[in-house]
Amino acid sequence: MNSGSKTVHLIPKNCSSYFAQNFYVDRATSTLVPNVVCINEAGDILFETNSLGLRGAEPKAGQNLAVVWGDSVVFSLFRPGLAGWPEQINDESIDCLFLNGGVEGRFYPHTILRALEFNRKHTVALNLLTLGWMPADNRPVHDDLLDTLAELPNPVLITQPTSLNPKIAAKDLEAYINLAMGDAHFGFFGSEPYSVEHQVAFFQHISERNAIIRWVAAQTQTPLIDLYAFLDTSSLEDFRRDFFDISHLRAQAYPRVASFVRESVRPLLVARKGTDGT
Repeated sequence: MNSGSKTVHLIPKNCSSYFAQNFYVDRATSTLVPNVVCINEAGDILFETNSLGLRGAEPKAGQNLAVVWGDSVVFSLFRPGLAGWPEQINDESIDCLFLNGGVEGRFYPHTILRALEFNRKHTVALNLLTLGWMPADNRPVHDDLLDTLAELPNPVLITQPTSLNPKIAAKDLEAYINLAMGDAHFGFFGSEPYSVEHQVAFFQHISERNAIIRWVAAQTQTPLIDLYAFLDTSSLEDFRRDFFDISHLRAQAYPRVASFVRESVRPLLVARKGTDGT
């Protein structure tokens, strides 16, 4: 594959996430624009997309591909020199190129549609599917997942992590909110005003969604990566350690998450390689 020329866009300092997407998201299809380089005012590369319209390196001809599909939790932060956690799964011991299929702010039905459409055009060794948090209605999730797994090749399901846990979900945590920029930042949930009532509802919602994901994985014998359990904050002194709000990971957590996912999928890649006879 050949990336060809790339279009460079300057992302203005302190612009909103929605405005920044004008430079790298195709609004008509809600997919990432291929071959885009986004830079800051100092000329540093924040991130770039490849010819496939995904974050990550340009695939080489014949290279095995794996894609992590999801929303902003998968897309990750963009800072100079910072790869998203899906790209950090890559290392020399993995005979596969992991690419980032996250798009910020999209509901899970759109994530599924993007994954299915991509797989109609490209061969993917593993499709790691996260559903994100939205929409808030969990009633269709079970059937939507069953329909997806019947069509999506080589799927792996991933539960959704959160900084909340059963011990604190119903407690008033407003004192922990810190909207200052920097490593100490901790928000709530997007533009939602903080309230214990909303907090309880969010935790119940994501707990229910994760339970459905686990059930469907068991029901269909689909490999499952329980990222919620791996990042469970119940035993931590500070539940904010790996998160900058109740749903998004801090950059310093990316290497740990990438390593966990890498080791989780390694046996799947080995088994698939043996099946392929390559």
